[in-house]
Amino acid sequence: MDDFLKASRRRLIAGIAAEHWVQFFKIYSEPKDPSKIDNWLGVRLGRMPSGITEEDARRVLALLRELAGIISDD
Repeated sequence: MDDFLKASRRRLIAGIAAEHWVQFFKIYSEPKDPSKIDNWLGVRLGRMPSGITEEDARRVLALLRELAGIISDD
């Protein structure tokens, strides 16, 4: 079962490993200050080896906020 779970977490969903989707949903489902989440994600995006531009990072954050709004209960 452990091997199945490990393999499942590595599986790509829309080009992103499932384990990262799980982390994303946990971050946005817990009651936290949205600006702190944005700051945390901004730092993480800046560390990406792909050399994402600041403009792309802002776009990603905007899309994540939009997705979080769609999936939230509010």
